[in-house]
Amino acid sequence: TTPPAVLATLRAGNGASGVAINRAGTLALVANRFAGTVSVFTIAGKSVTAAGTVEVGTPESLLSGVVFTRDGRMALVTRNNDSLVSVLSIQGTRVENAKQDFAANLKPYGIDVSPAGDTAIVASIGVGATGGADTLSVIDLTATPPRTVNHLAVGPVAEDLSGVPGLRTIETYHDEPGYIAALAASVRERWLVEGEPEKLLMSFHGMPQRYFDDGD
Repeated sequence: TTPPAVLATLRAGNGASGVAINRAGTLALVANRFAGTVSVFTIAGKSVTAAGTVEVGTPESLLSGVVFTRDGRMALVTRNNDSLVSVLSIQGTRVENAKQDFAANLKPYGIDVSPAGDTAIVASIGVGATGGADTLSVIDLTATPPRTVNHLAVGPVAEDLSGVPGLRTIETYHDEPGYIAALAASVRERWLVEGEPEKLLMSFHGMPQRYFDDGD
């Protein structure tokens, strides 16, 4: 087999860090860590051409990871130092800052999108191995704009990730008939033991059996 060879060298911004290529293989983005920008490159076969720069944050933002959504119409960029994720809108080869920044967790770094394209995972490194909020954050990409919906604690310095599995999120089930019926049955059982009180004060926490069976 023919070994890989360097065909060309192109200049991005200061501190070129994360790199992403869309599924169509026609566009590449480079997060410039020390410039606060994302460089855009078009791809045609083996030819790669610089196509501009997008202002995302400041040099102090320390951009880190960048990823395309599955449909290629949006990209997410992690901002390590100010703990934000920026959204880029994409139309063909036109890339713009959508100005829809949102928070993930302390010092986000790596980022990837699930195969279904409905969620993204952000790896946050906290304050490093000495302690801090080292987490994986779940981003709902079906929301407009995208938003963080959950966090999972992991080991120190969760710097990068890949191969994000398919994920499902449950936002609400307060009106699920089975859930309401289970709450009512629980109250009646308690009343049989202790009698019916003058007033009832409840704190709800639980979920329908169907959600549990589906793998919550």
